[in-house]
Amino acid sequence: MRSQIQEQLVIRIRKLSRAAGEKWYGIGYCPRKTEPVSKKERRRDHNRLGFAVQLCLLRYPGWPLGPTEDPPQNLLKFVAEQLGTDPAEVAEYSRRPQTRTDHAQELARLYRFRHYASPFPALLRAHLRAKAVGNEAAYTLMEVAFEWLRSQRVIVPAPTTLESLVRSVRNEIKRHIYDRIEEELTGEQKKTY
Repeated sequence: MRSQIQEQLVIRIRKLSRAAGEKWYGIGYCPRKTEPVSKKERRRDHNRLGFAVQLCLLRYPGWPLGPTEDPPQNLLKFVAEQLGTDPAEVAEYSRRPQTRTDHAQELARLYRFRHYASPFPALLRAHLRAKAVGNEAAYTLMEVAFEWLRSQRVIVPAPTTLESLVRSVRNEIKRHIYDRIEEELTGEQKKTY
């Protein structure tokens, strides 16, 4: 199940203009026929297409396809066009969930995507703390988290993981602000506070 921000990112993908699609999923981002997509084990169009779509989704928004998830149609068409294949081939790719898992793992290895494990949770927390001082809105902090994870080539974790982290950072910042205010109060003001 996707979080609200993940759903917004998927909606953005569905609404991508051609220029934005080229920025995120153009030839520079989507593997060409000469890249690992065309290795012997991915010689069939449906595997090449699925592999390329997985790579594109890892790059933006930052997570691979789920076991039963279909890629946005505009992304699928855009990638299929670059690979010279039919977008309908994705149906064959979706028949074997293990293929998706295998491809996601291979992409992480080939393109050096990292899993959300130590030290990334602590680094992300520190980054969010710095950003939360000026703006503690949950939605904004979730966007900041997604952007930071993508910039570090870290695969986005489960939505509840990020939501929990953002909630924790927001509470920490609020406590810090209240503590700073309390420090500035006089003894008399503290009695009425």
